[in-house]
Amino acid sequence: MSGDAYDTMTESLAPLFFDSTRATRTLTKLHELFITSGSSFSIEEFSNALHAQLAASPDADMALTNLLRYSEAVFSKEALFNDLLRYPIQFELLMKLLGFSQYFSDILVRDPELFRWLTASDSLVNPRTGSFLLSETERALRIFQKPERKLDALRRLYRREILRVGARDILGEANLQTVTAELSLLADAMVDAC
Repeated sequence: MSGDAYDTMTESLAPLFFDSTRATRTLTKLHELFITSGSSFSIEEFSNALHAQLAASPDADMALTNLLRYSEAVFSKEALFNDLLRYPIQFELLMKLLGFSQYFSDILVRDPELFRWLTASDSLVNPRTGSFLLSETERALRIFQKPERKLDALRRLYRREILRVGARDILGEANLQTVTAELSLLADAMVDAC
């Protein structure tokens, strides 16, 4: 992408952001990360897809900043960018999560592999049952001997399930009653495990 084309693209995005100067710096870093990732897609393809996702994001500033944070945290940046461009629905979901909730963004930055788990399993389609969550907590506790390690395992499970429930809510895969029921079951399972 030529410098003029890049400048035109960033200028067209400027109205989406509260702080366009900061957004331009973040866009530059993100594009540099994409270029060095070794992705099989072109910078133009990435820029166009990113532009579309930012335009549709609930909070473009938050989504862009968190996309950079998440991209920096991912082990294989090439796989990340290839997957996002190959499967636009994944790009859409990621940008919704990153632009909708700072808490969900922080979970993904802390445990980047959770996004692949979220999109590669049936977890977004099927609600959890109390018995499933109970067995997951028991499995998490069984692995470790020390109490502090057991609590860490429960925290990881909790973050994973909160992210899953939130993603289902954001995507409209679950109504308020289902979301509330799943959160209640998760809370019960965590209390029982503790």
